[in-house]
Amino acid sequence: MKNQPEEKHGHLKGYDPKTGSELWSCRGLNSYVYTSALVGDGVAVGMSGYGGAALAVKLGGAGDITADRLWVHPKNTQRVGSGAVVGGHVYVVDEDGRPHCYDLKTSADHWKDEAKLKGGVTWGSMVHAGGRLYVMMRTGDTVVMAANPKHEVLAVNPLGAGEQTNSSPAVADGEIYLRTFRHLWCISEKK
Repeated sequence: MKNQPEEKHGHLKGYDPKTGSELWSCRGLNSYVYTSALVGDGVAVGMSGYGGAALAVKLGGAGDITADRLWVHPKNTQRVGSGAVVGGHVYVVDEDGRPHCYDLKTSADHWKDEAKLKGGVTWGSMVHAGGRLYVMMRTGDTVVMAANPKHEVLAVNPLGAGEQTNSSPAVADGEIYLRTFRHLWCISEKK
């Protein structure tokens, strides 16, 4: 209908941090966006959840930059947690535990044939520290992967029977903090 207001969802936008003014906007996301936008190497990536799209744009544009997208995946599986941009790649784990390593500029998925991670389901965001990617599964297991286009699970660290979580790891001063429904864990080297 002609007189319907324009929908306010479905855009990845860039803003001037000093003034709050919108610099650019790119259409293509759906209304269920749970993840945070990712930025690295002059590229911004937005990912929808609930089967929606993912897209990437080069930073520095103005106005409607939809026609200038680097890439778009029109349909994906459910994503709740945010990924990480490291060394020209976007790393993310779908809600069902399937890991992905997308080339930041072309969207080629280097991990497209990899199996789901142990623990099955995750709602947490990925954290990058020391060349490693950490993601907590809802079972309380923390999966540690190499931040590398060649998929490598370095460790799966369980917290114990009965632990469950929807959270993300937090890293500070060489320590990793893990929050479950019952406990707050601090993992560090023995001092």
